[in-house]
Amino acid sequence: MPDPEMAWAFARHNLREVPAFGINHAKRVLNNADEISKAMPKGLPVDKDVLQTAAILHNVGAKQSLSYAQDIRQTSLSLAKKFLGRGGYTKEQTEKILVAIKEQPYGGSPETAEAKVLHDAILLEYSGALGFIKDIYVLGLTKTPLPLAIKKIRSNREVLGQGFQTKKGRELGEERVKAYRKLSLELENELASPK
Repeated sequence: MPDPEMAWAFARHNLREVPAFGINHAKRVLNNADEISKAMPKGLPVDKDVLQTAAILHNVGAKQSLSYAQDIRQTSLSLAKKFLGRGGYTKEQTEKILVAIKEQPYGGSPETAEAKVLHDAILLEYSGALGFIKDIYVLGLTKTPLPLAIKKIRSNREVLGQGFQTKKGRELGEERVKAYRKLSLELENELASPK
């Protein structure tokens, strides 16, 4: 597996000036992934190198997708594929990394151990106060009208806790999901039409 510093350099280059989904987001996702992977069942081994690279690159298209109203997952997949093609990764490593990126939350049903761990690591980022603020940030950035923004937040609130693929992810996400739900309900109640 090539040096992970190459992936970090590529991510830093592509994620500069992206406050909500930048390099610190990738670092938090990687930390979440490390914690979840340690609790995976022995019969479902996790390739740590694949997981690390997938965590670093999972959101590498954030700046481009937000700037040009593109699908963030597809843009990240495209950029990751280009990087992996010239980064010395084997075909098998590349395939596993791309599958994990493709199957992140709201994008697929993770099948591999690495995809399940990455899925939950990212879902933890979408939860809690941080996830709520990120949703508000993106909805504002994309100039989403308030009624549609409330609908999107309500939808996220309803499905957030149901998506975890691992036992450890569910455990880590429990309090964060409650915090997201509380904040989103408070916002919705404050914005409700006066009677």
